[in-house]
Amino acid sequence: MKYITILFLLAMQTCKTTDNSNFTGKLMNTDNAKLQVVDCPKNGTCTLKILKNKEIRLQKDGIGKMYPKIVAGNNIVVIYTFKKGNPNGYQDGNESETIHFEIKSDTSEKLVNEDLKKINLIFGKHCFCRDISGYYVVNTGSFIMKSSKKNDKIELFLDFSIPEVGDRQYVKTVALELN
Repeated sequence: MKYITILFLLAMQTCKTTDNSNFTGKLMNTDNAKLQVVDCPKNGTCTLKILKNKEIRLQKDGIGKMYPKIVAGNNIVVIYTFKKGNPNGYQDGNESETIHFEIKSDTSEKLVNEDLKKINLIFGKHCFCRDISGYYVVNTGSFIMKSSKKNDKIELFLDFSIPEVGDRQYVKTVALELN
């Protein structure tokens, strides 16, 4: 029994996950932010976090897997999350996807494929699906941003794909309007 307890404690320590919940800082006034999602996948919900004066830094955990870390900076970090409903209450049936990117509020941009690196566009697949779970740098897609200083409005459109995830990628298109 003593050995089983030691093995259990050892297994719990080695399975420790990286805490990516450090999205602290001032939230932009999201009460006025209007969120429009093009084709938010069915059987789930879509949410948005906007962090002002932040940047995204890519980090690696103890096993070499990439994850985004939000740090102080001069940009606006947008975190879009899709959470899929848990089918029939299965314990490990939860599934979600996150999209992280950073923008400057006073520019307009149109980026395609490799140029998406300029906004640190990261896609995260979170599920009990070891073959595709994790974060990916997005290299295939397009991003359009229009900003208007006159009425303090930013419009964003993002269309992308992650070949490694294939047909298990639910979110492929996002349109946002921030006031």
